[in-house]
Amino acid sequence: WILSENEFNSLLDSGVFILLNNQCELLIDDFESETIGFDKLILAETTINNFKSNSNNKEIEHLHNLILDAIKRGTQISFDF
Repeated sequence: WILSENEFNSLLDSGVFILLNNQCELLIDDFESETIGFDKLILAETTINNFKSNSNNKEIEHLHNLILDAIKRGTQISFDF
């Protein structure tokens, strides 16, 4: 998923990256690369699922679906901003 600048800013402004950083011991931020390994995807999925129930942000929904797909495939999620 190639994020537009607006999509990235929407996710950044929502606070979802801060929550993922805190819950999964990550450092997702602008000008950073980060990977959520398979071992932390379930925690990331739970975190996003709880977060999205209070949001109608379509980018958060898309991120949640990508995490679910990575779990199903047994892979990881990598960010490169």
